Amino acid sequence: MAKRTRTKPLRNHDTWGDSVVIAGLLTLVGVAILGVLCTPLRVSAEFDTGAKPAFLVKVAVFGGLLPVVSTGARRPEAHAKKTKRRAAPKSRKSTRLNFVAYAPRMLRAGPRLISAIAARVKFEAIDASVSFGLPDPADTGIIYGVLTPVVHLVGTAEHSHVTLHPDFNNVIFNGRGRIAARFTPVALLPPMLSFGWTAFVSPRLSGGIR
Repeated sequence: MAKRTRTKPLRNHDTWGDSVVIAGLLTLVGVAILGVLCTPLRVSAEFDTGAKPAFLVKVAVFGGLLPVVSTGARRPEAHAKKTKRRAAPKSRKSTRLNFVAYAPRMLRAGPRLISAIAARVKFEAIDASVSFGLPDPADTGIIYGVLTPVVHLVGTAEHSHVTLHPDFNNVIFNGRGRIAARFTPVALLPPMLSFGWTAFVSPRLSGGIR
């Protein structure tokens, strides 16, 4: 009788097939990410400091055709108070110190960043009214002076209306508004990287901030 020979499983073939599937999935993920970064993104946001939560955001990719993020409806005020109570114990001292150290460079680089982003973003609607005041009235004046040209520039666009109300006597931030805009994410990287370098990286390299 002839001996039967057992054929070994083609493990190499199976491994190669799995590698092809994994490579295909990674390629699809990469193409999807590249498509999101290189195609228009639509963002709409609403804020109201008198409501809970104060911010509602919706994001849609591929020119607004595919919604991917929505913060949902506003929650009851009682739930918001509970959430705020849990977050209260956080220390703010170190954050304030860092802000004070970086504030001058941020203020100098801020207008350039805002102008560069505004040139790359198509605003569909802007409607806001904000009252603000910082602990130091001089800081309030600086912020108001920096933002005023931007507000006038934005106000000249169609479907746009923005008003600022500086308060030099109280520490407040109250307001409400809505903004809807389209932009290509990859186009915002150069101005953001330039701002980060000027405001945060350069001071550390020069030894001005530790």
